Amino acid sequence: SFPTRRSSDLASSHYRLTKRWEIQLPAIVKEAAKLVSAHPHYISAVRFSVDETRIAVSMGEHTSGGETLSHLLLIFTANPTESPSQLDYLASSSPRIEWSADGTLLAFTPVKYKSGTTILHIADGRVCQIPGLQYDFGGFINRHLAVVGPEQLEAGQLRYVSSYLSLYDDQCKETGRTVIRGFARSVDVSETNGLIALGGFDNGGVILLDGQRFEIKQQWGYSNSEVRFVDNGQAICEVDQQSRQAPPSCWLIGNSDALPSPKLRRGWPLSTTARGEWVVAADAKYSYNGFTETQNWNVNRIVVYDYRSGSIIVSFPPSFQQGPSYGDSGRHFRMPWAIAASPTGKYIVEGGADTLRLYEIQVR
Repeated sequence: SFPTRRSSDLASSHYRLTKRWEIQLPAIVKEAAKLVSAHPHYISAVRFSVDETRIAVSMGEHTSGGETLSHLLLIFTANPTESPSQLDYLASSSPRIEWSADGTLLAFTPVKYKSGTTILHIADGRVCQIPGLQYDFGGFINRHLAVVGPEQLEAGQLRYVSSYLSLYDDQCKETGRTVIRGFARSVDVSETNGLIALGGFDNGGVILLDGQRFEIKQQWGYSNSEVRFVDNGQAICEVDQQSRQAPPSCWLIGNSDALPSPKLRRGWPLSTTARGEWVVAADAKYSYNGFTETQNWNVNRIVVYDYRSGSIIVSFPPSFQQGPSYGDSGRHFRMPWAIAASPTGKYIVEGGADTLRLYEIQVR
């Protein structure tokens, strides 16, 4: 168990974080001997299935013959080394994963030029790819995936003035589409109440739409770069990946007043509990190097907090990994491990540097 770090967080004294297992992924990942490297796989995303019985892991990457190869790994929560499933694809690893409610479909985005969002049929390994340019995808509503992307450029400018929101079925065929004014960079869905949230607009704002008719239900006046539903779609939480100080913010659906914020800075990476009241977020310190003109966010701790009150439940130290290389220098990004809360908030999974860990949040 990890001790909490702030005695001032009253709620933290009632909970503890217990490690349930830790596995080394090279022991279960299948790959050709020529691809085995001394450099560990980095993990870009982890995600629980809706029933919490499985975990999807997006990991990369290998470069061979001018191609980049990554893995999508599916494991069982109760026994992670038993009969894992694996899909390999030619691209950098996907930064986001979403499950359908029935656990039969998985959406991810291989990072490659002209490589669109992909839907995987888990039972037989069939895949289809959504055509066109997408900016984000936000999960399934009745087995239809919500996708957002750029629609129209401003005349004479390299700036988009509208976005499209589309739904695609399990064969990657478009079944619904609407155009939204402004450039939306983030989308999330709540299958519980059939709502879609769009955020990350240049002019600020969150738009809440009906997932069937695309009718606008509510609008907020300010948006950070990422939006996520929490607590059976009763609230939306937002976080700005580029913020220097601002913590995540949460709003109840139907109310424009922000709920109390937690005592942390930035909050990215962030994961919400789809059917619970907790949010997992990073507490980071911002710094700027004037000589190299680079910005840095150093994660100091990972916290779990109640979105309704901002009270921190537990906190624990972060782990770090080397991300993909960049430029011609061969240098690698230093990045925190990928992290996700389970839908009910019972579990937290984090992964990086060829390692995956599962924690359980328990009442003391």
